[in-house]
Amino acid sequence: MTPVAPTTLSASITLTRHDWGTRIEMVCTYGKETDGPSHHDVDELAMVVVSRDGKQTRVATWMALDGTTATPGGSTSLPLDQIAAVRVESAENGNVFLQRSL
Repeated sequence: MTPVAPTTLSASITLTRHDWGTRIEMVCTYGKETDGPSHHDVDELAMVVVSRDGKQTRVATWMALDGTTATPGGSTSLPLDQIAAVRVESAENGNVFLQRSL
């Protein structure tokens, strides 16, 4: 995934096509901060799917912890070819940190 804003987050995703929609698996790693506030200034992150018509759907949320790796996953009824992007954003205010355009 590509950073959209300055962040120490990094993530990779795997999308799997199914008859019922698409399954998304993510590995998200947080850089460890040594001084000052957390790099993301949020406690909760969200995985959001953006459809080709611009509709956004939250498919997973998880707590952000510095220096750890999370493996959230989610599903959408959207066929793979109807997904424009997958994002990692703040669940609190919608600020986008990472995005993978398809």
